[in-house]
Amino acid sequence: MKYNDFPAVLPILANNQSSNIVLVGNNADAHGMQNFLEEKSLVKKNVVFGFQLSGGRKEENGRIICVRGVGKMVLGSLNGNIPFKPLLENAFEHTKYQLAYHDDIDAWLKSHIILIVPLNAASFIQNGNLKEVAKNNELLKQIISAMDEGFTVLEQLGYSVTPASLVNFIRKHRLGRYIVFKIYHNSPFVKLVDGSFGEIVALYDSFDKLKQKSTLLTANWDKLKKQSTSKFIGEK
Repeated sequence: MKYNDFPAVLPILANNQSSNIVLVGNNADAHGMQNFLEEKSLVKKNVVFGFQLSGGRKEENGRIICVRGVGKMVLGSLNGNIPFKPLLENAFEHTKYQLAYHDDIDAWLKSHIILIVPLNAASFIQNGNLKEVAKNNELLKQIISAMDEGFTVLEQLGYSVTPASLVNFIRKHRLGRYIVFKIYHNSPFVKLVDGSFGEIVALYDSFDKLKQKSTLLTANWDKLKKQSTSKFIGEK
């Protein structure tokens, strides 16, 4: 689900008699959602968080287009081990779909947000024209700088930014990262990584709450937010 859609289903899940729940999607508030389910549920809930590593888009006529392949999901529990891991593995045993487990899923999800928010903001600023993003050198540099700022905020707050190799690439290989993002925005695949800007606004809001606990300035992140959200509000 989209991050901004979770609040609508959490009360329903709390009333549901299921004891095992996997919340799949972008998530900036895993702890808050788990606490809600634990406090409001009549039965003990084992809550796991996941993210499906695939892309797709929903067209105006309701048709959904997804990138097909083997498929993979990253999963993790805030409490350490996943109590119903055997059930999960049994469910996917005879498929090619892969399950990957992460010891710190909250840090993984927050790190992922730092990647996708600037990319979606840039796309929205350019009216979804990704080739225009690829040609806008200043905007590409702004994306990279915003990501670096976001990772730094997470690190200052004690999160283990993951994957570390990607963070190092964003920070240390200036020419390489610039070329990669230019190629990325020119590739056919990126058109199938579709995001709702309403979700991005909700992720901005959640990250702002984290930033308030930090002493760092995030000029590029803030500029992207102002440009993109102002446009979003103006089009509503």
